[in-house]
Amino acid sequence: MAASSEPAKLLRKRLKDNAVLAAPGVIDAMTARIAAKHGFPAVFMTGAGVAASLGVLDGLATLTEIADRVRIISRSTDVPVIVDADSGGTSDETIRRTVAELEHAGCAAIIIEDQIPGVLKVAHVYVDKGATAATGYAEGAPGEVLFSTEEMCRRIAVAAEARTHRGTVLIARTDVMTIEGIPAAVARSNAFAEAGAELVFVQQPRNVDEVREIARGMKVDLVVNTSLLNAGGATTAQLGEAGAKLVLYSNMALRMGWQTINDAFGQLASAGTYGSMLGQMLPRDEYFAFIDPH
Repeated sequence: MAASSEPAKLLRKRLKDNAVLAAPGVIDAMTARIAAKHGFPAVFMTGAGVAASLGVLDGLATLTEIADRVRIISRSTDVPVIVDADSGGTSDETIRRTVAELEHAGCAAIIIEDQIPGVLKVAHVYVDKGATAATGYAEGAPGEVLFSTEEMCRRIAVAAEARTHRGTVLIARTDVMTIEGIPAAVARSNAFAEAGAELVFVQQPRNVDEVREIARGMKVDLVVNTSLLNAGGATTAQLGEAGAKLVLYSNMALRMGWQTINDAFGQLASAGTYGSMLGQMLPRDEYFAFIDPH
């Protein structure tokens, strides 16, 4: 079955027509429809969020599980779906299959990262070391956890060629900044653009000044995640002014939701009733409106 080009066309139009786009993290039809209700121009199907919903660590969700979620979300809302595809696969054949499956499931964009499958995620090392107060980057050499620039460029070229139609937006992600700093991230980004990436996701700038410095040297549009940036109160508009084209809000709402569930179940276990929490629940009419919006 041929992939539809409509989601990608819509995402491309919105990228062209807007200085910056915000895409909140979603994992299912309900979260995607809530995002659509609030007017977000795109959603980010976060790999870490889907993995967590399956009870496994980031990177361990299978291609089938990821594609199934994309299919559910894309048929539940008209908002373009940006998909976290981790490294894309362990070989050229698996990269091609990843692209084909996600396109057929209805995605608008695919993100492929330079972290080698099966190793501890660099960004997680950085965050776990107290990144909001950190002055340096994670320890280690790029070769221990990242594909070389040359190998990643080759993988991007394979993914670009594998697209059923040329509309699907290809986004490359690099985590080299957490090891070698901004100059290395800029150099990789520009190399990835030459290989066929249309945007590059640089992980993990910590403030608006770092976003501005990264964007200034890039020859391709910048994507950022706000897992560190929001600690300093950076807004979508400020990040756009600094040079970001696409801002991902990854797992923020999901973690807030899971915390609410954790608190509610704690109160239920303690009190044996949820009567005191009725006012905090999504009203029944809104609940059914999200399930059946027609």
